[in-house]
Amino acid sequence: MNDYEKHLEHIPGIKEKMERQKHGISSFKLHRPDQLETEMQIEGGITFLDLGCGAGDYAVWASSIVGRNGSVYAVDRWKSVIDALEHRCSTPKLANVKPIQHDIINPLPFSDSSIDVCLTATILHALDLPTIGSKIFREIKRVLKPNGRLITIDCKKEEAKFGPPVQIRLAPEDVELAVSPYGFTKTNYADLGYTYMLTFINTPRLTAGAPEVEK
Repeated sequence: MNDYEKHLEHIPGIKEKMERQKHGISSFKLHRPDQLETEMQIEGGITFLDLGCGAGDYAVWASSIVGRNGSVYAVDRWKSVIDALEHRCSTPKLANVKPIQHDIINPLPFSDSSIDVCLTATILHALDLPTIGSKIFREIKRVLKPNGRLITIDCKKEEAKFGPPVQIRLAPEDVELAVSPYGFTKTNYADLGYTYMLTFINTPRLTAGAPEVEK
């Protein structure tokens, strides 16, 4: 267990969440693919980044949309998850999907301004955003192209028979409050049923008054 995992031990339900992540649990099946495509507005030829990809269902889905001239990067910290996704993507049909084992609390392995769309799907509630949010969102901003998009999908903050405990779920305003100070402007909210989607644009400069973090 690393220092970050120890820091999370006090959060109710987080151990179960982390265990599920090791096995590549995905929220993709909660959504209609046509609704995702309408709300995300992904185009052919773009570079799509799925952070905390889990089973890789969103990455595989995006693969056919971005096409042969596009790229999909699927990033997750768990080796077992990435190994399984690499096997899944070993066919020519999924040649544009590139699974990468990497912990997203560390600097991302991508060049500045190289990503068109970054997706985080039902992972933000499992992160200690007051502690590490600045690192994550600054890195996302760095790798996104100017006016590139950060898309977040999160479970609604309400009781449900499945998904994370309600006490660790994030309301839309919680996500916006965490993301906006780092140079992002919310442009859309979409109700997806059990979950919701927020879209943010990477604005050219950091918002005035954004908190400074130590390098």
